[in-house]
Amino acid sequence: MSDHINKYDYVRFSVADIHGRSRGRVVPARHVKSCLETGVTLYAGSLSIGLHGEKVGPSEKLKDDRMPKAYALPDFSTLYNVSWCGNDDIKVAEVICESYWLKDGSAQLACPRYVARQQLERLTNHGFSLFSGYEVEFTLTQAGIPYPLEPDYMRHRLVSKHDSFLFYLEKHMHQAGVDIGSFHSEGDAGLFEMVLQPSCGIKSADSCITFKNGILEIGDKKDYLVSFNSMQECGGVGMHFNHSLWSLCGGVNVFHDPDSDHGLSTFGRYWLAGLMKHAKALCAFFCPTSNCYDRLHKPNLPGLIYWSTDKRSACVKVKSVDAGTYIENRIPSGMSNPYITLAATIAAGLDGIVKKLECPAPDKSVLTNALPHTLLEALSELQADTDMIHSLGEDFIHWFVCTMKTDSEASCRVASLNRD
Repeated sequence: MSDHINKYDYVRFSVADIHGRSRGRVVPARHVKSCLETGVTLYAGSLSIGLHGEKVGPSEKLKDDRMPKAYALPDFSTLYNVSWCGNDDIKVAEVICESYWLKDGSAQLACPRYVARQQLERLTNHGFSLFSGYEVEFTLTQAGIPYPLEPDYMRHRLVSKHDSFLFYLEKHMHQAGVDIGSFHSEGDAGLFEMVLQPSCGIKSADSCITFKNGILEIGDKKDYLVSFNSMQECGGVGMHFNHSLWSLCGGVNVFHDPDSDHGLSTFGRYWLAGLMKHAKALCAFFCPTSNCYDRLHKPNLPGLIYWSTDKRSACVKVKSVDAGTYIENRIPSGMSNPYITLAATIAAGLDGIVKKLECPAPDKSVLTNALPHTLLEALSELQADTDMIHSLGEDFIHWFVCTMKTDSEASCRVASLNRD
């Protein structure tokens, strides 16, 4: 590891907070070795800093005469080149960390990456692994001027017009270990999508976190405003989550059964039933800010809870190809945290497998069975879902709900001030 570190002048130690934003410290390379085992200290409430910079979270966890401390412990297998940061003379790397309490060394149970790894471990104990990838949408604004409002779906001319940003982004993401399979312009104003290549385990979420934080930094340097928010003028900004389940013993896609309807196996139907059962609670994780709900309940976007093989308004689509069968979850918004999306998906899917839940028929939508219309409604559904609370942990749910409720209330206050 020392050989890798010696290539760099600085190393960023980063923890993804509940919103998925990277926080941490920058350490000069000459001091990195002393941080290999001890990590770097953090404010304990770093996980739950709000969208507007406010310090939120469960107050009982943060009570102390002095500001309580946590530390970020690195996973040095994640070290990557932050090639867009620094210059020819200064080389910067980043290492992904998880947060622990400084007082006793126990894990901060609300740390999203830790929560995701715990769910992946549960999956391993059942004999499965997860193969997954994200389709990340975002909007661009250059020098404060929004793009034309006319549709420009998959228009090479639009990509070419902004190639100084888009090609630069792809090149530097590849140097950081993020493999972008393809990208294109979407139909809404200034909306683009980049499809990340799928990978096993925690790697897919690590890559997505790196991408989402990296594109914001590159936007700053290139004078582009990058946003993952859904807004009326640009339509919905999504982050579809594609995934399949594989057996550890035989390396077989257990969702795939070419002799079954839609190529979906019995295991796949159990898993899908879990996603359907918990869809309302999952919405809190997948759509974690108030404006995410501007995207739902519209034509060709999720609203009613059902699955399909081809309908764009379905919450989940089942796709069967020669290589196997996978599930595309279409609920997650651009503001969702990749670690939490992955963890919550496993928790819901495993509930279906363990209990052998009955999968509803495809394309069967009922008007009374719909996704929440607001964040507060979704948080209420989550707090009532005892299975999800048990699987993901009360501590994590408590931090998540406190953070999102505070953000929702703050957003309402800001909106009210803007109207006044």
